[in-house]
Amino acid sequence: MSVLFSIPFQLCAIFLLDVVLSEKCLFVHPIVLVGKLIVRLEKILRVLFRCPFLQDKSENSSPGQKWRERVAGAFLVLIVCAVSYGVPFALLVLVRLSSPLMARVLNFFLDCPPEWGEKAASSLFLVFSVWVGFRCISAKCLFDEAMNVFNKLGDSIDEG
Repeated sequence: MSVLFSIPFQLCAIFLLDVVLSEKCLFVHPIVLVGKLIVRLEKILRVLFRCPFLQDKSENSSPGQKWRERVAGAFLVLIVCAVSYGVPFALLVLVRLSSPLMARVLNFFLDCPPEWGEKAASSLFLVFSVWVGFRCISAKCLFDEAMNVFNKLGDSIDEG
């Protein structure tokens, strides 16, 4: 059972799922959520750091303005990275910590030996961690979308 929980096995399972299933538009992709987070945080940070939206960056920008924009940008990067890593990590930790409870519930409802419930709860964690990895990587979907943009760029820069 320990081979199933190894990182190389999980990565192989994630990439196999990606190749076989590909990322369909069944759920909102995590990158879309990250993009929405960036847009909202940028508006909030511009207000907090008093950085107005300028159409032309070259005019009306003082050295203090540029410094505030850079500091706001650094905060934006730190917050987005922390949230992008923290949310999946917190979900995995929550599922892992709830495994003993799931094992007891499975033992109660299935009336099976205790080790069966523990193995079932561990298997649920494995399935969940592979699903999270599959949702986060989605290499085939990203490749397909990049090829769509590349093909559009061949037609015109505006379509790309």
